[in-house]
Parts: sequence; C-alpha cells; structure tokens
Amino acid sequence: MSRSVSSIIPLRNTQTALDTTQMSRQERENTPIDLNLLALSVTKGGLSTMTGNEGNLRPITWLLLSGILPPTPSSWSASVSKMNSDYWGWVDELLESEEWWDEETWVEDGCFDSNRGDFGDDVSKSSSTAPASTSPSSSPPSPPSPLPPPPPSKTPLPPSSMLRAPTTPSQCLATEIHKDVLRTHPTISFFITPPSSRWRLSSLMRVLFVWAKLNGGVKYVQGMNEIAGVVAFVLGREDNWIQEVTSGSPLPPPPPSRLSSSHHVSPITESLTYYLTSHLLNLHLDLFTPSLDNAFTGLSSSIEKVTDGLERHDPIVYRHLEALNIEGAFYLMRWVTTLLSREFNMPDTVRIWDVFFTNNQITPYVCVAMVCLVRDEILTKDFGGCLELLQNYPMSVDVEQVVAGAKGLWVLERRVTECRDKTGWGVRECLAAVGEVKGVVMGYGWRGGIPDGDLGETIKLVGGQIKLGAREVAKDMGSVARSVGRGLLSWGKNVAKNMEESMDKASEIRKEKDRERNARMVMERMREERRRAEFERERREGFLEQQKEFMETELKNNVEGTDGGKGGRQEGGAKEKLDTETNDTIGHNPFK
Repeated sequence: MSRSVSSIIPLRNTQTALDTTQMSRQERENTPIDLNLLALSVTKGGLSTMTGNEGNLRPITWLLLSGILPPTPSSWSASVSKMNSDYWGWVDELLESEEWWDEETWVEDGCFDSNRGDFGDDVSKSSSTAPASTSPSSSPPSPPSPLPPPPPSKTPLPPSSMLRAPTTPSQCLATEIHKDVLRTHPTISFFITPPSSRWRLSSLMRVLFVWAKLNGGVKYVQGMNEIAGVVAFVLGREDNWIQEVTSGSPLPPPPPSRLSSSHHVSPITESLTYYLTSHLLNLHLDLFTPSLDNAFTGLSSSIEKVTDGLERHDPIVYRHLEALNIEGAFYLMRWVTTLLSREFNMPDTVRIWDVFFTNNQITPYVCVAMVCLVRDEILTKDFGGCLELLQNYPMSVDVEQVVAGAKGLWVLERRVTECRDKTGWGVRECLAAVGEVKGVVMGYGWRGGIPDGDLGETIKLVGGQIKLGAREVAKDMGSVARSVGRGLLSWGKNVAKNMEESMDKASEIRKEKDRERNARMVMERMREERRRAEFERERREGFLEQQKEFMETELKNNVEGTDGGKGGRQEGGAKEKLDTETNDTIGHNPFK
C-alpha cells in the first residue's frame, strides 16, 4: 500500500477531517483511534467516502468496531500475534487428534471432485445466472498467499458416496458443517472458483468447527455458515491490510500441523476470521438457541420487534400482510438469523453490515425499512406474490436507501419519544414538532414521518401548537417577548406575594411563640412566689414553735420556785400571752 490504513482512520484529539497524513507514522501509531468518529463516518457515507482502498479499510474497521483490535495502532501487532497463536493452538488441539479429518478428502473430494456431480451442476448454474455485481471482480481473484497449491494426491480420492459415515460426535458435527459450507454463497466467485475456493472453504470449515467445539453449550445450526462466509469474504478479499495490523513484520506461521502444512489462506486472515465470526455469533447467540426464543434477544422476540415496528410505522402494510395470513416468521426468520446476508449481493451485504457494526440494535429498523421500500408492490399482491417478494427481496432496491431508512427510523423514534416525555403531546403533534428526518420512508403511518405528507402543513401545525400553548399559558399575549415579560412579571409577583405571606406567617408564629413564652414566665414567677411564701410560712411556724417551747420551759422553771396559787396564776397568764402572740403572727400570713 502506498499509504497506511491508519492514516485515514480518524484519531482522537485531532480535527474531524479523516486524512491525518500530516502526522508521522509514530504519532499515528501511538494515538488512539476515535471509535465514535469512526462509527459516525461509516454510518454517514460508508467506507467508500474515506480516502483509501475500501477492501483494505473494511477489515480493520470491523475489527476495531467489534473490539477485537485495540484502538491504539501500536498495540495491533502484539494483539494479532497472540490471537493467531491461540487460534492455531486450538486447531492443533481439536483437529490434529482427529484421524478421520483429512483436508484432501473433506475439501477436494467433498467439494470439487468430478465424481460429485450435484455440486458441480449447482456451481455451473449459479455462475452462469449470477448477476455481474455479485462478483467482486471480473476476473477470478488470485490466492491471497503466494504459497504454491498443494501437490496432487498420490492415490485416487474416493467418490463422495464412499466417504466414511460419521461415527463420533465430532464427525457428525464436521459432516453437518461440511454440508452447509458447500452451500455458502454459491454465486460468489470468491467461494466457487478453484483452486483458491477450495482453500477458502477448508478454512471456513475449520473456523466453524473450532467455534462449535469451543462453544459446546450451543448447537451448530444452519445460518452460522452464512455469517462466517461474509466475514471470510471481507477479510480474505484483500491482504494488504494484514501488513498494517502486523506493522509490516513477517507473518508468523501457524504451529506445525498436518492440517496447516498445505495451508493457502493467510494464517492471520483465518485466525481473525475466527475471532470476528465468534464475536458476531456470540452477539446474536440467542437467535440460535431454541430455549431462548422468547427471551428479549431470542429469535421469536427479534421477529416480534420487526413486526411491531412495521405495525407502528406502516400499519397499512402490516394489516395487508395480516389479512393475507402472512406471519413475520415466514420471511423474517432467514433475514434475522443470517443478518440479511442472503437478501442482497455481497457488496450490498457488507455495506449493511457496516451499519450493524456501528449499532448492534439497528437490525429491526433495517428490516422495517426494507419492507417499507417495497410497500407499493406488497399492497398490489396476493399471498403468493407477497411471500415471493419478501422471501426473494428485489436486488433492484438501493442499499443506501435501506441504510438511510433504518437510520432515519432510529432517529425519528428517539426524537418522538423524547418529545412525548417532555411535553405530553400525541404522536402527531410530536412528529410536527420534530420535523422531517432524512431517509424515513414511512414513519408512524405517514410518508416520510410527516403528518398529512405536506411539509407546509407540518410547519403550520407546529406553529398552531406553539400558539395554542402560548394562549393557555399567557392568555392571548401578543408576542413571545411580551409573553416572556408578563410571565416573568407574574412569576415575580407570585414570588413577592409568597414571600410576603411567608413573612406574615413567620411574624404570627413569632408573636404566638412570644405570648406562649410570656405566659410561661408569668406562671413560673407565680409558682416561685408561692414556693417562697410557703417556705417563709414554714420558717415562721418553726420559729414560733421553738419560742413557744422555750417560754413553756422558762415558765415551768419559774413556777417550781414559787407557791402553788401564785405560780398557777402566773403560768396561766404567761401561757395565754404566748398563745395570743402566736395567733397574731400566724394571722399575718397572706397565703394562709
């Protein structure tokens, strides 16, 4: 390559322009790639809008967006080397011990031997009837590796009918994968033109077999080969990108193995094909697990998402298909499980997959957009015609319209949902407020997602909604400025009134608290005065009692020294005097 692939991929901390050739190679390799900007660039115009070889850009872009390659280019070589070593270690471990696995027997005889006439007939038919656009080039592609073809077998290969019947679970698995691999994209020269095609199919079979063995909890099912086939096509069509991810260093060979000794697909290509295929299969694993059909990401739920979206955005087509008893599963099962790899030619398929790698939740929107784009034909057909149309989707449909329609529906739904959450308006009012969204074919029952299909009516409706809202809030205010001003004035008055009421209320509360405090103080003083008076009374009574006892004692002592009559009179007089003084003292107590 004359230019580094990473030099035309957007980096972080740079301007939005994609061309970063002014940076040195070391700076580019040490600067992380901006994955958000990369995804935006891919979604907007595809890799064809980026300056560079699209065939070399796409493998690296997919590997980056899937998280298989790290964002920093300087880390690519070590990461790829580790993945390559791990994959070929698994191949050696899982297949080397299987004596029945013979690459020549499975691939050469099973796929291309002259004794196998059925597949040869299919190839000749498909190659003669396939449209020119399905082939990546007018001439058969050369093998991606300069290695020579394998030497011819020394002994004649047995016909396919003489292949040994599978006797072990691994043989049964390999037989099933082998059968599906032979049918993988039979109209693409990449997979059917010998001798390179036999190496590629052998590589594809190894990838699927290793994945199935390492994921024993999930049964291999038909459709996985279609997904792996697209990955193998994208990564195997060009090989210059491999030098980029390995920093131009020589490609490390796979571990010595009987299975890889005559390998003609780049080891790096096959190992990364495995990792990218594994990423996609694991991402959509619920689609291939019957027990999870009704889970949120299961097959039944995925089909239901599409039919619900069709009912929401194009109810006329939905009701027409429903009236014809055409269930979504009749055509959507293949669409969903193969990620649309069977509905378009290969260049269009990889363009749609560009969008899948930027948004793994957009698949239902792509399917709805596909149906909406052929709605006029659907509405004129009966059961057989509609089923034929949907099961053999027209190649004439522009894939960019499909991509734009899916992105438009994705954006429109989110804008309408946000509008309804914020305003409480209905769908029609929110559609009018949102305005036209580019690419939408049908949205919420209207063409282009525009109520009544008239942009002028849309603008008028939006204006009417704003005017109605202004009347309800501001009561016929003449202008936005006056509305805002009066609103602020009213708000200020309300705030002032509320503050005044709050202050009055606070003042009343303070006064009430003061009255309560004063009452408590008066009561406390009265209780204190009473306690003091009681204390004083008790003190006086005690003092007088002491005086009384003292005088009685003195009187007694005085009487003992005198005669009886005189003493008795004095004693009686003294006692009478003491009682009088005591009563007088007690009578002066105001609290008695």
